[in-house]
Amino acid sequence: MITFGSIYIVAKDFEKSVEFYKTLLQVKAKYLCKKRFALFKLNGFRLAILDCNFEEKNKHEVKRLGSINGKYDNYRQIAQASNQGNIIIKLITDNLAEEHKRIKDLQIGSDITEIRCISCDAPYWYFNLKDPDGNIIEMGRDLAAKQVSYIFE
Repeated sequence: MITFGSIYIVAKDFEKSVEFYKTLLQVKAKYLCKKRFALFKLNGFRLAILDCNFEEKNKHEVKRLGSINGKYDNYRQIAQASNQGNIIIKLITDNLAEEHKRIKDLQIGSDITEIRCISCDAPYWYFNLKDPDGNIIEMGRDLAAKQVSYIFE
């Protein structure tokens, strides 16, 4: 049986990424391992930040068993690779306009879009931004919320 563990982000700047997600998610990391790894938990969502430089800087603290596979174990190379934006981290809120304003006021993230809507079956309101490593975040309106999107009409 497979269960959900977490999503890992291999960060170029660990402290900057941890601070970004702490501010965005409004929670502190639940687990921090020697500035190598931080884990955020939010209503069942688990997001981990991994420092791409830790193992190189702290070789004496890291022990591995088995062979090292450069394709999967070279975190610095992974972090430096071009981010294709193939994975989107989707978060939801019950007040999209308030969240959009909060993020803009805090000046976190980059490439923040305006709030927009797509409708295939039902209208879905959302906006996007990027984290410090270029990962796409989609902030959507909680479809269960009773809030009406009157400010966008």
